[in-house]
Amino acid sequence: MAAKVTKVIIDAQIKSPILTGHRTTPEPLPTYTPYPTYTPQPTSVGFTDVDYVLFSFYDPLIGKDKPEIRFLNCEKWNDSTQDCDSAMRSGDNFRDFYSRAAACPLDWYNARAVFKVLHPEWLAKIMPEFECLDTGGAVVHPYVDFLIRWKDMPFEYAKIPWRTPVILQRTR
Repeated sequence: MAAKVTKVIIDAQIKSPILTGHRTTPEPLPTYTPYPTYTPQPTSVGFTDVDYVLFSFYDPLIGKDKPEIRFLNCEKWNDSTQDCDSAMRSGDNFRDFYSRAAACPLDWYNARAVFKVLHPEWLAKIMPEFECLDTGGAVVHPYVDFLIRWKDMPFEYAKIPWRTPVILQRTR
């Protein structure tokens, strides 16, 4: 009986795919699998040097040219004078701060944060740096509402790239 068992084992070894050089199924080679690591992302909680926001803009005087949206960017539009009688939340006159101010999330407004626009290039040309002098109920991170004359925008009104990613660097 022992001889028969030995012959079966020897026959199995000789016909083994490993011994004959043929494998029945491919065996994967070991690979290096990196472990995930934590990479901090910019955020509006506290302040970081760089932050990513989404583009929006407002022009309180847009009602002169587009009366159908005169109340959209101006809380106190005066139909008789065709002018906006509102001030920014800081109390400053918006007319003195075109391309230098923005409506920001409340924590940035309270800190009077100042940012340099790094990207996109077209926005950095119009507004290289701005201060958070205004805020509003709809202005929450990741949105920043840039105070820009709509005529200074390099786009037709219907083609304005709302929600374009913007990269900012905090300077103060």
